[in-house]
Amino acid sequence: MRKLFVLLSSVALSSSLAMAATTDYINVKTINQYDVKEGDVLSASLIDLSPKAIEIGLRDAEILADANYNEKDKTVTIKWHSIAKLVKGTKLSENFSEPLITVAKFSNESSTIQARQKLVATGDVEGVVDAYNRLLKKAEEELNVDNSKSLETSSENDFTNKSGSDSSGGGYLSGQDDMTDKNDISDVEVKTDEIVESVEKCSLRVDIENGIVNEQERTIKTSTNTGSVVEVSSCANSGQSYPIRQDFEAGCSLQLDKSTGQYNKGYKLYAMVEGSRYAISDCEWDEAKKINYHVQLDYEACSFDYAVANATEGFYNPAFVKYTVIDGKRYNISECETEPTIKKDLPTELEQCDYRTDFIDNKAFEQKNY
Repeated sequence: MRKLFVLLSSVALSSSLAMAATTDYINVKTINQYDVKEGDVLSASLIDLSPKAIEIGLRDAEILADANYNEKDKTVTIKWHSIAKLVKGTKLSENFSEPLITVAKFSNESSTIQARQKLVATGDVEGVVDAYNRLLKKAEEELNVDNSKSLETSSENDFTNKSGSDSSGGGYLSGQDDMTDKNDISDVEVKTDEIVESVEKCSLRVDIENGIVNEQERTIKTSTNTGSVVEVSSCANSGQSYPIRQDFEAGCSLQLDKSTGQYNKGYKLYAMVEGSRYAISDCEWDEAKKINYHVQLDYEACSFDYAVANATEGFYNPAFVKYTVIDGKRYNISECETEPTIKKDLPTELEQCDYRTDFIDNKAFEQKNY
């Protein structure tokens, strides 16, 4: 029988073993990523299984654990307390009579055990077999599952941790060398997946409400074993921000409101980011920034044909175009129109006509045309 005490780092898992009471061990591989400070449940699959173990369905089972983290010496004690399996869509589990133990020590500031991490769990392996048999029994009773194949925990059964010529290759851990005869394991090295962190810039975050543009970045964790990305954080502000500005010279049109006598200048939002212009919006108009414009009349723009003449009273209403000048540019507000209150004298002109002769009175008269 064997026992072992494993020290873990999040980068490399290597250390010596300390001897204690006689125990067995099993090899496991974590299924989920586990932060020992968050108190979640760690799950692992059983690996290095014998053909008998695979036949009985242990490869599809998982063992579950809680962990106690020691902040002072950066060690975590993982207690594997139960075995679980999904049967006909129902997750069944059974507790071990005694937990199996993994003791891990982190060599850096990380407190995370990565998924697919190989670990060694020490303790009563026969208790795992017993719990699995109870789980199969529960499946048979509750879900009508045929479990004619089950595991025996007798020391005479070749499914337990035995090796030798009479084991027929059916040991609980398939492919094990003859370690049963060794009362001492002096040195063990088990390497974990080294996780490399890199920082990647995200798109700029535009905060219109606060009038700033924020630089953002995210952290990417990559497995050195597989080269695959194992975790990507959300984009977050990196601390550098830039003010949002309004560009009134960006070619946006000017809106005239003839009903209110106001105008509104269009603009585009932008920010200067590291010396380069970062466009934020197309043309916008702010209703709160309308300005009153001054109306002027251009009489020269309309001919007398547009005027309204009153020959009887000797005046006329001249026609004109309303306009305003904004930033040195003229904007017409109307076509030619007249205003009754604006009057000008009707111009008159004397024109000499031919004499009119009155032969009866023997007279001649001068005539004029107005």
